[in-house]
Amino acid sequence: MRMLVDSGYRPEMVYAFALKHPSRVLACKGHDYRDAPISASKIQVDIKGRTIKGGLQLWHHNAGFFKGWLHGKIRQEFSDSGGWYLSQDTTDDFCKQIVAESMVTKPNGKILWVKGPHDNHYLDAAVLNAAAAYTLNLNLRRRTYAVKGRKVRSGGIQ
Repeated sequence: MRMLVDSGYRPEMVYAFALKHPSRVLACKGHDYRDAPISASKIQVDIKGRTIKGGLQLWHHNAGFFKGWLHGKIRQEFSDSGGWYLSQDTTDDFCKQIVAESMVTKPNGKILWVKGPHDNHYLDAAVLNAAAAYTLNLNLRRRTYAVKGRKVRSGGIQ
């Protein structure tokens, strides 16, 4: 339903793609810290200084917020609603990349995410997926799904 595309590399291509698919694709930029989990600003000019007809919304997401949210889901007990579940065939590489960064609190109270020895591409993709879900208000929705013939209600993304 929604795709966030990081505009950090080749923003002119990302902007063009987002303009071509305005109902589904959002150009975005991650930040270590923001007051809101995700917010939009209108840009009128692309990276080369050309005017973007009608403008384009650039979505700024708080990467630290979504990384913390994802790591919180990983730490949840298996039986908890809204926890992180993986398929049996999930690769070790995927798991290592999802936890490739650690949250560190500096003495002044500032929180940083520090990259470890592994790539973090899957973590970045998971952050963009979580941010996309947030733009659709899926954090507020409840869903019902079947488990062994009975209906179970989930609290949605929390």
